[in-house]
Amino acid sequence: MWLALSVPIAAVFVVRRWHRRRTVPARVLLLVGLGAYLGLGLILLKVLRPPLPTRQWPTELTPAAAALEAVQISMFYGTVAVGTALAVLLGLLWALRERTASALLAAAFWFVGAVLFVVVIASPFGTIRDALTGSWYNNWPRLAALFGVVLVPLAALGMSRTVDMLDRLWSRRRNGAGRTRVLIGAAAGVVGLLVMPLPAMPGAVALAHRSFVMDDDSALISTDEMALLQRLDEHVPPGAVIAGNPYTGAGLAYAIGGREVLMPHILVDVSDDMAAVNDHLAEAETMPAVCDAVERLGVGFVLDFGDREVHGGEHPLAGLEDLQDSGSVRLVDSQGDARLYEVTACGLG
Repeated sequence: MWLALSVPIAAVFVVRRWHRRRTVPARVLLLVGLGAYLGLGLILLKVLRPPLPTRQWPTELTPAAAALEAVQISMFYGTVAVGTALAVLLGLLWALRERTASALLAAAFWFVGAVLFVVVIASPFGTIRDALTGSWYNNWPRLAALFGVVLVPLAALGMSRTVDMLDRLWSRRRNGAGRTRVLIGAAAGVVGLLVMPLPAMPGAVALAHRSFVMDDDSALISTDEMALLQRLDEHVPPGAVIAGNPYTGAGLAYAIGGREVLMPHILVDVSDDMAAVNDHLAEAETMPAVCDAVERLGVGFVLDFGDREVHGGEHPLAGLEDLQDSGSVRLVDSQGDARLYEVTACGLG
């Protein structure tokens, strides 16, 4: 986000300095600085991005539909935020009228956010899309959230300048009828801006509720899994490491249960010892190399949250599945389909 929003700032800086510093050395220095900025930016675009398999989010809209969503501020939730969109439109008009550096920057921030949103959700050019939005996993809800931030300066500009204009009109009016009309118009505008966004809120709340409510079918953590995590301290001593598939939410044993986990998130670098545990823990009784890995890693327990993954994908870990039929572990706690096993092979348990 910092890199993206620095582009218009750098552009304004270079243009202003170019006009103020007319000597050759000053302009050469400016060009060198600009080249260094662009070079660093290109390096960061390549380096600051997650692995390719996590950047495969598909596009959702046509470019025209995406542009319309950006203009009417209906990204992600699909409900038009009328008041905010009107404030942004007023901001664009005032920015074009004033053309000051601050006004143009407010418009540029909005433009950068809009372009990134349209690119990530609708660009037919995969290489360009990945170059510009790969740092956000090519995940359009993340860019929608960014757009929600960058439109604030422009919307604030539109509101403040419009209120200033209404104030000037009020002060210039001499007759009562004129003052009444201005007052009614201003009041109607304020009420409209306060009331018109309200239809967007129920839809946003409903969508957020479906995505984050905890129930028996929650994608990341179900009510049964949460109950099991909340009583981990009854069975797992401090310092013991819990193995589990992070795609199923087992990694949250660290955040919720306060116990160390082998894989805290889905992008963790998997060492050879970790791979041995993930792939062969169920066979630890007959594979001494697995016991060596278990000892080095301090793995003492396993969380089995089934095969339902947060993204609906399939990332099985063979050594952590069907443990109920394995002699390498014993069941110490369960809640519904969620199970906690203690490792008993390798002289443990």
